[in-house]
Amino acid sequence: MNTLRMGAVMAAALAVLTTLAFDAGAQTWNIQVVDNTTDLGYQTQVAVTSDGTPYIMDVNGSNYDLYLRWWVPSGGGLGSWETLMIGDAYNQDIMEMVADPVDRLHMAWNDLVKDSVMYAVFDGPTKSWHRSPRGITGATYAEVDLALFDDEGLVTPSIAFIRNANGRLYVATQDPVAETWSFETLYDLGDVAYVSVAADSLGALHIAFYEAIGDDLLYANNAYGPWTIEYVDITGVVGNYCSIVVEPGNIPYIAYYDQTNTNLKYARLIPE
Repeated sequence: MNTLRMGAVMAAALAVLTTLAFDAGAQTWNIQVVDNTTDLGYQTQVAVTSDGTPYIMDVNGSNYDLYLRWWVPSGGGLGSWETLMIGDAYNQDIMEMVADPVDRLHMAWNDLVKDSVMYAVFDGPTKSWHRSPRGITGATYAEVDLALFDDEGLVTPSIAFIRNANGRLYVATQDPVAETWSFETLYDLGDVAYVSVAADSLGALHIAFYEAIGDDLLYANNAYGPWTIEYVDITGVVGNYCSIVVEPGNIPYIAYYDQTNTNLKYARLIPE
């Protein structure tokens, strides 16, 4: 999920924005109504494949139907949106969609009816399922986040998820060849409420999460083998809505909400 560029890129972007001074005449937005039939657009995710095709994943707020949509051009800048109904979802929890290097869309979400974490891979070039939606055995109803590790075309998906029944944090990783899932219990000491996961250039996982008993922001990684967990911020109620990204050098960056001070906060790990 995490394609945010931080550090030097942020500084450059701020410089550009300062120069443009948000000049409304400098650029325009092409705004479209994708679907106006019912209460649509909950928990939206967007991904763009290498040919420039946008894909949108969203939930119907009335009946929890989950949709995948993509743009089909017809020439002259015209076209229409194609829609595929995937299944059931729950609109209160995070779902994820990430495009890999060969334009396959990896998706993870909660199935409201099956009470499980679902995973699927949609092939962008052929507009067909590469791996059809299926429940991950052992992953019951939960908040989810998805990360991909690409090893020369062999893509390994990992899903961090919270079981609402016990508030514990787990990680499921799929063998890209056998398509079987392995599970790890990452945190079982408290009540986890938000989670974000990213893979670094070596395939290690980095996870930010909010622990509701202490109201703290925590960070976990397995970059050196066994999982290690540390506190990032413990001042007040901090860590809600956290989002993590790992940049070159495998340095994690985290953005999150400080509820006590109603502030947006940002943390970057300083290497030793």
